[in-house]
Formats: sequence, C-alpha cells, structure tokens
Amino acid sequence: MTTRFIGQPQSRVDGRAKVTGAAKYAAEHSTPHLLHGVVVASTIAKGSIAKIDASEALALEGVVHILTHENRRKTAWLDLKHKDMIAPSGSPFRPLHDERILHNDQPVALVVAESLELARYAAKLVRIDYEAERHETDLAASLDAASEPRKRPFVDGPVKPRGDAEKALASADVRVDAEYVQPFEHHNPMEMHASTVIYEADGSMTIHDKTQGAHNSKLYVCNVFGLSRSKVRVVSPFVGGAFGSALRPQSQLFLAVMAALELKRSVRVEMTRREMFSFAHRPHTIQKMSLGASADGTLQAIRHEAITNTSTFEDFTENVVNWSGMLYQCENVTVAHKAVQLDLATPGDMRAPGAPTGLWALESALDELACKLEIDPLELRLRNYAEREQNLDKPFSSKELRACYQQAAEAFGWARRNPAPRSMRAGRELIGWGMATGVWDAMYMPTAARAVLTADGRLAVPQVMRRSATGSIEESTTSLRTFAAQSRRQKGYACNAHSAVFVEVRVDADLGTIRVARVVSAVAGGRILNPKTARSQILGGVVWGIGMALGEETVIDHQFGRFLNANLGEYHVPVNADVPEIDVIFVAERDEIVNPLGVKGLGEIGIIGVAPAIANAIHHATGVRVRKLPIRLDALLG
Repeated sequence: MTTRFIGQPQSRVDGRAKVTGAAKYAAEHSTPHLLHGVVVASTIAKGSIAKIDASEALALEGVVHILTHENRRKTAWLDLKHKDMIAPSGSPFRPLHDERILHNDQPVALVVAESLELARYAAKLVRIDYEAERHETDLAASLDAASEPRKRPFVDGPVKPRGDAEKALASADVRVDAEYVQPFEHHNPMEMHASTVIYEADGSMTIHDKTQGAHNSKLYVCNVFGLSRSKVRVVSPFVGGAFGSALRPQSQLFLAVMAALELKRSVRVEMTRREMFSFAHRPHTIQKMSLGASADGTLQAIRHEAITNTSTFEDFTENVVNWSGMLYQCENVTVAHKAVQLDLATPGDMRAPGAPTGLWALESALDELACKLEIDPLELRLRNYAEREQNLDKPFSSKELRACYQQAAEAFGWARRNPAPRSMRAGRELIGWGMATGVWDAMYMPTAARAVLTADGRLAVPQVMRRSATGSIEESTTSLRTFAAQSRRQKGYACNAHSAVFVEVRVDADLGTIRVARVVSAVAGGRILNPKTARSQILGGVVWGIGMALGEETVIDHQFGRFLNANLGEYHVPVNADVPEIDVIFVAERDEIVNPLGVKGLGEIGIIGVAPAIANAIHHATGVRVRKLPIRLDALLG
C-alpha cells in the first residue's frame, strides 16, 4: 500500500468547488417543471387540528395541491417502518399523520405550487383552527417528572456505580457541590435542510437530500412509502454543514417524496431558517456534580447526575455522565441520567453528543475543587491521571493525554499564571487563564468492501487510493487471519482521543464584556493522515466551543412553547471578530490497536473542553463563578 501521502498536508479535492459555489446544495438541483413545496407549521405546542380551510390558497392559479392529514396518501402502518437507522426508542414522528399536535412549529400542511414565491404566499392563506391543550416545555419546572429513559441504540446507558460515593463524599476533606446548566442549542448549518425529488416517468426517483447518511434516507423512504429500492436513488455529494442535524431523515424529505408520488411530478421542499429550529437540538441539561477529595487533591468520590429533555414520543439520550467515571482515577463513583418528556421535538445529536455537556460540568467542578484546595488546576488533573479506562477497567489502546497537557501548557505559557483571581490585568481588561480536558470515543462503525479470496489464503481488498502517476488504481492485500486478530485485540482495550485546552480571556473590568484572546488545543488523535484538514476540524470545533460558552442559546417562551430567536440575527454564533488566535498541536500518538493505520476521528474532540476552559478562565479573571451557559456580561456585573 502506498503511504507517501500520509502525514502530508493535502487540499480537499472538492475544496475549490465548495468555496466557488460550484458544489451544489440539495436545493440547487433543478429539472424542468419542478414544483415547490412550502410548509404550514403549527402555532400551538399541544392539542389537535379542529379545521383546515385551504380554499383561498387552492383558488390561486398555479397552486397545484395542498397536502394535509385529511388527504395524504397512505404510508406504512407499523412504527418500525418509520424508524430510521439511528432512531431512539419510542414512536417516530410522522408528518401529516393525523390531527394531533406534538410540538410548536410542527408541519401541518404542505402547499405545492409552480413557483416558490407562489407557494410561500399561498401557505399564508391556509386557515387552521386548533383545539389547544395545556403544554409543558419548561425543564426546570418539570424535574419531578424525570425518569430513566429507555436505552437508545448505539448509546451506552449510565455505567454501574463503583465503591460507595455517598460515604466517600461525607468523609472527604474538601468537597464541591454545584449545579451546571446548559440551554437548548440548535445546529444552524450554512445549508438549510432540503430535498429535491426528481420524478421519472417509470415511477423511479432521484432524491437530492441534505443528509449525512444517504443510505439511511433511502431506507427510510422505501420503508415508509413501500417503494422498491431499485426505484429510489438518494444523492448527497456535498453537505453544507450538518453537525448531526442531518443524521436522521427530516420532515422535508417525507413531504417532498409524498408530494412527488401524489402528483407524479418533481418536487422540492426546502426548510426556512425558522424551520431549522423546528426539529433536532442539543437538549436543555441540568447537571448536579459533587466531588470529594483529600487535602492533597486525591479524588475520593464523584457523583454526577444529569436531567435532560426529550419529546413525548421518543426517548432521546446521549452520553453525558459516563465521562466522569472514566476520565480520572477515582474509586467511588456514581452517575445517573434521567429525562423529562416535554412538548417539543425530539432532540438530536449535535457535534460530540453528550461530551461537551458532561465535560462542561466535570471540568468546571474540577476547577472549583482546585481553587478550594489551592492546587494548580493542571496539577490536580495530573495527580488524578488514569492509566486505565476506569468504567471498563481496560487499558487504553493509546493515551497521550500527559503529553497533551505538557505541550499545550508549554506553548500557552501556563507556568507564568498567577493563581489568584483578578491578579492579571492589562489596562482596563482583566486577564484570565483557564484549562480543561477533552475526551471522545474512537468509535467503530460498520463498513463494507468487496474483496477477493485467493487460493493461497490471501484476501485482496480493492481500495480507491489517490491515483498514481500512471492513473492506475492501486490495491492492497491482507489476510483473513490479520482481520480476525485485529478484531479480537480491539475488544480488550478502550479506544479514545484526548485533548488539553488552554484559554486566555479578557474581561472589561467596568462593562463586563468578554472576549477570548487566544486558545491552545493539544490533541492526541492517533496518526494524523492529513494535517491540513485535521487542523481545520479542530479549528471548527474550538470556534463552536466559543459559541457554546459565550453566545449560543435558543430561548423559549413557555407560555406558547415556542422558540423565540429562531434566526441568525438573534441566535448568536461566533463570527470573525469573535475568533482569536487558535494554536492547534497534534501530539504524536502511536496506536496499533484501534485500526491498522492507527487513526482516530477528529470531528468531535475539537469542541470538547472548550466551554469549561473559557468558564474557568473567566473565573480566574473576575473571581465570579458562572455555572450557567452561555456566559454573558450580566452574569459578571450582577
């Protein structure tokens, strides 16, 4: 196998197409006589539709059809047919299924017209009367209703307790008990969700879908509508950002396909920015964290409890609490994760699902513990460094977290930190230095490849590599015995990527305004195949971590159960002026267990640890400990 490109910076082959606009989004594909669908959304959070009057909209020339629960075509009856490949337990949402309203902004009708502008205008003319019922969207007011959700496929539930955390907490020399709150957050990728269905005369269709899993979308469409797989093709060569929001098929896919089948014409349905706030989100999470330690900083107990929201029809969970049991050496640990059913859409996976949330609480609490003990925050983590994965009691396939700490601290200049809050200043700005740890799974996902077994016991696996100078496709071969041995070895190890994040913030002493001045992120992510694209992944994660810490919050009006700031003017994501100098360090890490190349994913690890590092730096700068995200100037001035 050729390896001359491994470790060398390479530009993406589709990079130029993406930055020049040549790469088409799902809503940019066209075909003659294409129809446009626009969604009519519910204005109540719970109840039912009493009456739909679409007569005024249908009277407009060019309005072709209006789909509702009253006239939709039949779909599969079983819930199982409506479940996509990563659906949580419960009953998946079915657009236009019946008169029931499960959350605000739920699609209740689809107006299909000859032009997008006409469809938008007609959608405003559809009159819907509702019978509203009392709804609940406030997590904080519903904590008594929290319960353990059913297990979600591919997501581990809370690990079993070890030792006696309650007894150890009671006898600890120093203890931290705190509550940490994270609000709703929405993905907001550049490309909004859209599906363009190209309908052919023979009934087959090519679907240009905004998706992170074309196979998942195809399976969903075929199952729901009872279509032959040979008749459906889903295409998604470019994705304008998704970050987890496009893992599951969303309502626009269902609606576009239904309209195309009903009218036997090509149809496009594209979500508006407002509609991008109508489905998956990072859940609102309230965490209670207790740490107990001896006077020398040795962790004696960890108790971590999280309560999050899910919908009334599906049990969504993510791995929030287990990180506290695995990351540091501690003999007494108990964790728990509960969920509250609210009248909202089902939450969804958002970049590094669960880890930025759980580590926000753990790494903030550790900083509080370090302050109480008067121990350097980095030193506290080193004193409790785990040489084995604590939850599973397994060795790591590789772990260079110590090197991450050392290299990031040196590059940042951590040794020059004055530990006293409000002790570092430049003019009217208070300077704060904070740090945190990141960890993420090096996951294994099912894959498939065509292979040829030769008579001498060798397995030839065709691999599309970068083409050689002659233009030929190169191949590599390996033995079945090697594959089997690799699989057996992996089961005995814990495989993770790790990071150390160091942050400097500047806080205006009079106004309380906060800016991140610089970030150093050292990552142990196995073998780095392409340093250029790898660095970009970490940069993107750090920027999102800044947004999580200082800006991003979807505000809900509980009186109506409706998100208020469903736009990019009021949902604050970092822009160029918010992004400081970011130094990314890739720590050399050799791993012969995780896979033959020794690589680990880098898409998630970049965001993890950033928010608590910023919060810890803000405390160092101001002496104010903020336990609710995002951190804004009013929290510092109060």
